[in-house]
Amino acid sequence: MLPDKTTRRRYLRATTALGALTLTSGVAAAGNEPLDDRKEMVDEMEADVEATDPDDPTEINGCTTITEPGDYVLVEDLDVDLDSNEACIEIESNNVTFDGDGYSITGSGSGRGIEPTGVSNVLVTNVSLDDLDVGISAEEFVRGQLSRIATSNCRVGIDVTVSRSNVIRFCTIEDGSIVLDDSANDIVVENQVTGSPRSGIAGFESFANYYVNNVSSGNAVAGLRLSEADRNDIVRNTLTNNDGPGLDLISAEQNRFTDNDLNDNGDGPCAVDDDSADNVFQLNDPECEPDE
Repeated sequence: MLPDKTTRRRYLRATTALGALTLTSGVAAAGNEPLDDRKEMVDEMEADVEATDPDDPTEINGCTTITEPGDYVLVEDLDVDLDSNEACIEIESNNVTFDGDGYSITGSGSGRGIEPTGVSNVLVTNVSLDDLDVGISAEEFVRGQLSRIATSNCRVGIDVTVSRSNVIRFCTIEDGSIVLDDSANDIVVENQVTGSPRSGIAGFESFANYYVNNVSSGNAVAGLRLSEADRNDIVRNTLTNNDGPGLDLISAEQNRFTDNDLNDNGDGPCAVDDDSADNVFQLNDPECEPDE
């Protein structure tokens, strides 16, 4: 584990420079071509997910720690009572597929459902996570996929920290949030987030991420919040009917917001603080202005 946020950010930037996806050419210079490239990559990854049907996966019928590469499948619903520092499924190996097969992990209000830590090339898919503090907590997570995950009554549905080059897709988050913290080159696409007591989707100290075709509505704060987050692309999202603004920018710079639906929010389409600068707003409905 990395000792502090400063060291973690150095780690993140160094590993991003060495192994970032070629699809990332920088948001400031990005155009339709990088977005189209990323869409093609996500579609290819999704095809790989749909094609995943191992002949002999390891069956999981209780909380466990996965320490070896391979395919794993949940074979029953799990009702768990976790301490605040516990996770039901811990993933500590690279090259793992965890398929929930439509089953659920249900807690009693604390703990984490699934926790991949310090791993790469891990897929978590097709699982419901309910009544936990955090549904999925991923840290130092590289080139992973979180797909078709449903969470409800979790403070945070999906939390990705100090991570890079991951895809979060087709997830349904009720009463919680999707959070990127100190993360880069991630793609958050085609998710639905509703009813969070905070912002539905949030990026903290995260850069060069793509948020595309998500719905974040009916949340108590913003549809999407960026705080000290730079050079992100936010494209074709529906950020409506939130109690706060559709977009909330705090010390956020050089981000681009394109073709987002920002209607019917309690505090207007967007809120941009005085420490945010050099952001670009285009084709949004209604349009945001930097000084709003």
